[in-house]
Amino acid sequence: MSAVLLVAAAHINSNLPAGHTGRKDTLQNFSRALSGLRSALTTEMTIGNFETIISCTLLLIHYSWACIEHDLETDIDIAMSFRQIFDHFHGLKDCLVIAQDVFVQTYWAKTLLYSPKIKLERVLMESHEMAEKLEDVFLRCLYCGLGTKKPANASNDNINALSRLIPPLSIILVTLPNFESSEVVPDIHRYLFTWPPLCTKGFVLQVSEGNPASLTILLYYYAAILRTYSEKVWWMRDGAKFMFHKLQSKLSGYCARCVEIPLGLFTRPEDYQFVPPTFRMGASRMQPDQEEDLAKCFV
Repeated sequence: MSAVLLVAAAHINSNLPAGHTGRKDTLQNFSRALSGLRSALTTEMTIGNFETIISCTLLLIHYSWACIEHDLETDIDIAMSFRQIFDHFHGLKDCLVIAQDVFVQTYWAKTLLYSPKIKLERVLMESHEMAEKLEDVFLRCLYCGLGTKKPANASNDNINALSRLIPPLSIILVTLPNFESSEVVPDIHRYLFTWPPLCTKGFVLQVSEGNPASLTILLYYYAAILRTYSEKVWWMRDGAKFMFHKLQSKLSGYCARCVEIPLGLFTRPEDYQFVPPTFRMGASRMQPDQEEDLAKCFV
């Protein structure tokens, strides 16, 4: 119950400005939720107990998203803020492996074993030509790395992270301007929600080291969340905005073909038409030759 009250309070706070008298204190419920989770983990792993562990952990994951620092003036460790949203995932994964026989009997089994990848791959096959062109746009950062051309940009860790991120990125774009009414919306939300914990430790390390390709991949990730945002995933909104603006500020001005052109694909005009949009997420506009590069994606 403490975990439910914790997320409920976070939801209320997400709709109120900082300092508002209506904001709820979350520390007590957070402490109680962690205490209850620790207690459950030391108890016999019955079906009911395991269901409680999974439910509590998933609520804590939602809370970890909702409580990401939102003050843009704050100097933060990008890698640490990124890790914050998936540390609980790893603990849950360990439990699923250790108590697999119990897990498959829980009401969570069908939900957690479902993979959105099958449906996403089917959509990509229907638009494979466009998907291939979009893939080239996003893959560029691996060898360019904001113009640095460092071998570490194309590390196995970056390749793994980006190769798993490209399917939802491409599907978002090939389904525009009707993405919101597409049948894949829940699958995209789930895919984006579970992408971080599948990133390797090496990828997180490269983010902490400031590897330009790693940071660019993260920028794409948060841009995708903002482009597909709805109230159904309210907990991701503020954290994604904060991380997106921090990364954009850090990377802006280095390489338009790595940053501005891909992000230009994710702009959200008031009256969206399937034509190459100009870049409106940053302080500067794309140059004519950059807009021409973007236009090639739609040819």
